[in-house]
Amino acid sequence: MKNASGYGFNIKPLLFGGYLMMVYKDDFIYGYILDENGDFYANWSLPQPLNNTMFKLSSTMLGNNSIVIVENQNNSTWKVTSDNLFKFTGKDNEFNNPIITSTKPTLGSQVKESTKQLRLSFTYPVVLSSSNISIYQKTIGADNDLLRQRFQGVSSNQLCHIDSNDNKSVIIQVFPSTFNEPNGLYYVVVENNFVKRSDSNEALLGIDKNLWILVNGQITGIIRLTPDGSSYYLSLSPVDQQKFNKQMTIDLSYVIPVKDNRLTPINGFEKDTSTGTLQILLSFNIKDTSDLSKKKLSHDYCT
Repeated sequence: MKNASGYGFNIKPLLFGGYLMMVYKDDFIYGYILDENGDFYANWSLPQPLNNTMFKLSSTMLGNNSIVIVENQNNSTWKVTSDNLFKFTGKDNEFNNPIITSTKPTLGSQVKESTKQLRLSFTYPVVLSSSNISIYQKTIGADNDLLRQRFQGVSSNQLCHIDSNDNKSVIIQVFPSTFNEPNGLYYVVVENNFVKRSDSNEALLGIDKNLWILVNGQITGIIRLTPDGSSYYLSLSPVDQQKFNKQMTIDLSYVIPVKDNRLTPINGFEKDTSTGTLQILLSFNIKDTSDLSKKKLSHDYCT
């Protein structure tokens, strides 16, 4: 708060653009909405002015661009008043952050162990700052989720950089081990001040936990039939080919070994001629185990 000629000022940036300016004069508080250039736009819709001595006000800003004021009226009675403030950007998204225009991978999409990068794009040109970006894996039944990767925006290891094509996107490198748990549920946390506006050096909001959620898919296995086995498979009817696929998963469950309910055949086939002779490729999905006494899928598949 800055005092000038008996006035006090408190200016707060609004999530959806613009500012709330609260002016204090004697025992009264006045509220004004300023646009993104700092020019007057409108009065707030709360009573103008509020009597600070009478109400002993305490206020806070919420993520939906509203202000909540708690009024202590007589030390035993409290009144809560709110006002939905103007949204200059007119944008809202699943990250509760209107300055984020897109993410890649998108919310809820599938990632693979081979996923090498994340991409986070903003409304404004940005520069990297000192806060962190982290990737967690959700752990069912545990007190804390598993941290898989974390680093600062500004760091000597250069694990993230600004895309020079638009200067609005951050490209984040992903470790090969980060998304290595099949059927794993992950989320990305971007701390406030991970990036700043390049024109004003203003720290920008990030993404809270459990919002940017990503899912690792199940492993797909491929079996190449011998030339004789391929000829036999092609001679079968579509119904008999499906029966063949089902029996193959049962036989494989003894070889890997896993329970046969964790293997699901993918009906259909591919033709492989890379060996010089026609061979059929059959695919099947391997589900992870929920039995903690069993080895995880990644261990099954690598043995």
